[in-house]
Formats: sequence, structure tokens, C-alpha cells
Amino acid sequence: MDERIFVISEMLVTVETVQGTPIILFQGASEWALDTLVTKESVWLPSEEQLRLALEAALIHTGRPEVLLSSGLSGCICSFHHNGDIFQFESVQASEAYAAGLLFLLTK
Repeated sequence: MDERIFVISEMLVTVETVQGTPIILFQGASEWALDTLVTKESVWLPSEEQLRLALEAALIHTGRPEVLLSSGLSGCICSFHHNGDIFQFESVQASEAYAAGLLFLLTK
């Protein structure tokens, strides 16, 4: 089963340390076969809203934490001001445009 990918979404989880290892505990998991997962075996993919909020938080120090999302037939464009310039990141999905903008700010 190591080659299989499982996606579990919109479940309440907590992260706890058990015997020195951080694990994810799935709440209400009595009906699930999976009730824990070692954190190093998981990848968290933030939602579109979480990415937008993180992007706004990263821009708060600029005094202009506004993020504009435009969408059309060809995809989405995320735009914001940073250090006097306007930056735009385009992708098919809004979450990917937000993620590209956030990655840009985090690596500056």
C-alpha cells in the first residue's frame, strides 16, 4: 500500500507527540480504518481560503495587504502590490495562483 495515495479532506485532526514522534490523530475515526498517521508520511495542502489568508498576512507589513483575484475563461490571476511594484501570478485554479504569489513572498 506504500504506492497508494489517500486523500482525506475536511476531517478534524489534532497533532500530538507519541513516544517522541509527531502523529496526526483523526477525530471521530471510529468509522475509519485509519485513525493515526505519522506526520512525515503526510502532506498538507492548504485550501484556497487558507492560501489567500496567508498571502494577506504576508503582505500586512507592506501597508497594502490587498489581494485581487481575477478569473476568466483562461484561468485566474492573483495580483498584489509589493515594494512599489505590482506582481501577478496566473494559473488555471485560484488556489494555484494564490500559492504562486505566496511562494514568491516567502522566498524573497
